Amino acid sequence: MVLSVETKLKYHHWANLKLLQHIKGLKEDVSAKEVKSIFPSLSVIFKHIYSVDSMWLKRISGVKASILDAVNWILRKRLYKLLNSFTNNTNS
Repeated sequence: MVLSVETKLKYHHWANLKLLQHIKGLKEDVSAKEVKSIFPSLSVIFKHIYSVDSMWLKRISGVKASILDAVNWILRKRLYKLLNSFTNNTNS
């Protein structure tokens, strides 16, 4: 069965809402708590999801990503790492 783009987008929206509802029910400090994973915390995971969603929305909409978009994405990832390491160092 092949799903339409609209159906896929509706599912994606539903899944993101479910994740956000779950996280909303967690204690406040959980989103910044370091975990053993590719992503060091829940907040970094959602920053990544937002970045990738933005990139794919541009592509689906026919907007060509410029080299600046690619560089911005790389720099944003490095910034998240830096901010997370700073947060972890100040909480120790």
